[in-house]
Amino acid sequence: MEEQSPRLLRELRFHSFWNRDTAEEYKQIPASRVRVARISGIAPQVTQDGSPAFSLIARPAELAEELTGVIGRENDARLMAKGHVLHPVPDAMDVDFQERTACAIAACWDACEMGKEGYPTAPDALLLAVRELEGAIEYTNVLALLLRRIAKVQHELGLISDARATYLRVIEILESEPETAEGEIQQLQGLVQQLVTVDAVRAQQMEEWLPAEAASSCDVEDFEGVVEHYSLLAEYLVALLRVPVPSVFESTPESLADIDAHFWEENFPESFERWKIDESTVPLVGAFLGEVLVRRLGGRWVPRARLEESQVRVGDSVCLPFVRAYRYMRSRQALREHSLSQFYVEAELRCSGMRSIN
Repeated sequence: MEEQSPRLLRELRFHSFWNRDTAEEYKQIPASRVRVARISGIAPQVTQDGSPAFSLIARPAELAEELTGVIGRENDARLMAKGHVLHPVPDAMDVDFQERTACAIAACWDACEMGKEGYPTAPDALLLAVRELEGAIEYTNVLALLLRRIAKVQHELGLISDARATYLRVIEILESEPETAEGEIQQLQGLVQQLVTVDAVRAQQMEEWLPAEAASSCDVEDFEGVVEHYSLLAEYLVALLRVPVPSVFESTPESLADIDAHFWEENFPESFERWKIDESTVPLVGAFLGEVLVRRLGGRWVPRARLEESQVRVGDSVCLPFVRAYRYMRSRQALREHSLSQFYVEAELRCSGMRSIN
């Protein structure tokens, strides 16, 4: 589980551990009588036979068995209190299954913790955690519980599209369970609708172009890492369109015009579910558009924690390529009204104005 943790989170844990206040931790219990104390909120286990405490170095198997025994019993009690039926677990469980499950749960908890701490890579870690859970957790009630935790963190971070997609998956899981309360599903459906409304209103209210003095500053710690992530998103669009639109390899203004034509001919915005387009296609299109401005017009990324707020400084202005991509993918008509090639022409004119002034 520790190996699955991102480096920044491991460092956070290290500093939190060594800087913690231990004055109150052990004064009530003699150190020689404590087997396990103050680990993940588990109450101290006082030995009755005077045997030495378990050690992570000397006796890791015994320590893990005692810790997981306490956690398992408490978790079973919570599930049973909620009315869940617990199926018997065979004595000899598959080791690979245990490892996959542990790694998936670790990825979930770590990603949620990263989100609460405001790490710039948290959005990607949360999406990765979703995929890990889907591939490892076999019990649907547990999967729904963990995914809902991730969706809550995504919502708190302002990752509206990500949160909506995760909540929709939770609803799908709950609907497959006949004993699931209908009220819980209705509550989640109402929450998803609120997120759709918030996402649409926020994107519509944002301006696509801002003067340089009105632009926001970078609010992420790992500037280079986030810019590299934008480049990776653009490469995903290249991979997606490499056959129907071979000019995408060049990342030129002509590439943008060819993409406009392709999406129009395919009626792309109206051929797929709206949440899938917002979740999967809009980020790729916005990143590719921004990369073209960077490579061809000397633009410079200004990363932001919220994707739709991420900017490219071009000439004496700042543009929001992800907002443009959002409007671009609203409908087939929007492909023309908010075309990528038209956006590039406007950027080029702004750069020309800047050069003529100087």
